[in-house]
Formats: sequence, C-alpha cells, structure tokens
Amino acid sequence: MNSSALTSQRLASGLIIIALSIYFLIVTKFLLAPLAFAVLFAIMMQPLTDFLEGYLKNRILSILLTFIIVLIPLTAIITLFSIQLINIMESLPDIAGKIKDGINVIFGWLEKNTGLSPEDRKSWVQQNISNLIEAPMGFISTGLTTSTTLLFNIVFTILGLFFFLLYRVGILNFMLMQFGPRSREEFQEIIHQIRGTIQHYLYGMLTVIGILAILNSAGLWIIGIGYPFFWGSLAALLAIIPYIGTTIGGILPFVYAIATVSTFWQPVAVILLYGTVQSIEGNFITPKVVGSSVNVNPLIALISILLGGAIWGVAGVVLALPTVAIVKLIFDHIDVLKPIGLLMSDKVYREEDKFLTEMDHDRHRFINFLKHRGKDE
Repeated sequence: MNSSALTSQRLASGLIIIALSIYFLIVTKFLLAPLAFAVLFAIMMQPLTDFLEGYLKNRILSILLTFIIVLIPLTAIITLFSIQLINIMESLPDIAGKIKDGINVIFGWLEKNTGLSPEDRKSWVQQNISNLIEAPMGFISTGLTTSTTLLFNIVFTILGLFFFLLYRVGILNFMLMQFGPRSREEFQEIIHQIRGTIQHYLYGMLTVIGILAILNSAGLWIIGIGYPFFWGSLAALLAIIPYIGTTIGGILPFVYAIATVSTFWQPVAVILLYGTVQSIEGNFITPKVVGSSVNVNPLIALISILLGGAIWGVAGVVLALPTVAIVKLIFDHIDVLKPIGLLMSDKVYREEDKFLTEMDHDRHRFINFLKHRGKDE
C-alpha cells in the first residue's frame, strides 16, 4: 500500500473517530455535562479545600466546610434572584398587554403617515401578539416539566464535585501512573498549567460578573426600571457567553422598559447604560481581571461556542471556552499538534511567521505524522 493510500486511510479513520466522539458526547450529555461542571467547580474550590485540610487534617470535614462557605452566599443570591423572577413571570400577561397597546400606537402613526390599512394592523396584531403572550407561558410549562432533569443535574453535579475533591490525589496519581518516570514531569506541568488557567479564568469571570451586576443594577435603579437587581444580574451572568451575552442581557430590560414605563427617555437610557457598561467591560474590566488566561483567538472562541451549543445546548456554550483552552494547552505540548495550538492562540496574528520558521520541521507536520503512523502499521 503506497503512502498516499495510508495517509487517506489514517485521515478517514480520524474523521470517523471524531464523528463517533461527537455522537457519544450528544448521547451521554445527561452524564458528562454535570461531570464537566463538577470538574470545573472542583478545580475552582480546590485551593480553599487544601487550605482547610491543612488546619483540620480531615479531608471530608474540609470538603463539607468548603461547601458551607460557598453555598451560604450562593443560596442567598439565588433565592433573591428567584423571587424577582417569579414576580416578573406573574406580571407577564400585563406586560404583554402593554406591549400590545404600544404596538397599536405605532401602527396608528403608520396608518396616518404611510397609508397602512386598519385591517393590516388587526391581522398582524392577532397573529403575533397571541404568540407573544403564549411564549412565556410555554416557557414556564416547559420549565416545570424539565424540573426533574434540572434537579438531577444539580444533585449529580454536587455529588460529583464532592467525590472529585475527595479523590483528587488518587485520580492524579492514577493519571501519572499511565506515564513513564521520564514523562511524568511534563505531564505534571500540563496539569499544573490547566489548573492554573481554569482557576484564573473562573475567578476572573466571577469578579467580572460581580462588577457588571453592581454597575447594571445601579444604573437600572437610577433610571427607574423595575426589578433592577434581576435584570442587572441576569446581564452579568450572560457575560459568560463571549461577544453576545451582554448584548442579549441588554435587550431584555430594554423590552421590559418599553412595556412598563410611560416615558421615552427610560428605554433609551437603558440602551445607553448597557452600551457604556459593555464598552467598559470589553476594554477595561475583562482585560484587566481575566486577561489572556484562556489565550484563544476570537474565531476559535466563536466556533467552540457554536459547536458547544450544538452538542450540549446551554451547558455546551458555558463550557466551550474552558474546554477549548484545555485542548490548546495539550496541543502546545505535542510536537505534531503545536502548529494547531498556535493557530488557536490569540497571538497567531503576531506570531504567524513561526509557521514557516520555528515550526517548519517534519516533526510538526501533521501529514508526515499520518504517513509515519501508516508505515508503522
């Protein structure tokens, strides 16, 4: 068999493995998604657990105390958020009615100035307003029917988090055992970098979310929009979705303002508020707090978010950036994959010459890797 045939065979095998892996991820989402969140939370909470274990000399007690320290403020925030969400949901029919009145005013103006007929207005309102009113109700009913799944995911994530923290040393030693003594040092360095990257990213995002929640909520309160803490915190939480999260978070209170206030300047002020906060967040807050911890360029970030959403939905969108950051770190330590790691980096446009200088060697060429593996077989 010639080398080109071997290369094609290896490439086809690789594509089949990738397709089967994606199918496996989709089928096992119910199991792997909570486990993935448990791993991320375990990495984030490990420093506190290590600190407490140094004093208490009891790992289980240290983990339980860590849970208490983290869950008390988190429970208080979720409770306040949930109360405001329930109040907003209860007022949805009134809000939809006000939106209908506003649309009628807009169509009335259009009838006078453009010749639009009343029949067209009536037809449009009947076709769309009913959907607008029914959509939130459908969302609530869907949420109730999936509450069991949500509860399962939360419980499974908490249990997974507990056991990952409990068995963290054993899991690490098991992974080290898979490598020879000479390779263990490099593997430990990879684990150290992954842990540092994830911790820096998660701590930074928590700080950014807190700052955005304060800025958004304070601004909405000054403008006079109802439930400012809810809308401000929601927009802050959506900031975990790069590039589009804060935009979505600003649209929701804008629509709510249109439906609930009687002045023109308040909805406009909401747009100006979120535009200003988003500009400050993108240019100052996130670069200073999070920095380049993920070190992935925007194109790869967007692709990973789309793929994550297609495979795991909302969970995939949230997990996309940490996952692709881990993949890039692994690629950076494997010769044949280093060019792909550089291609994923946010420094690729500044270091693009490296492809034809430092990396212009056979050990970095993926096509040669396929050929060599084929010949070995």
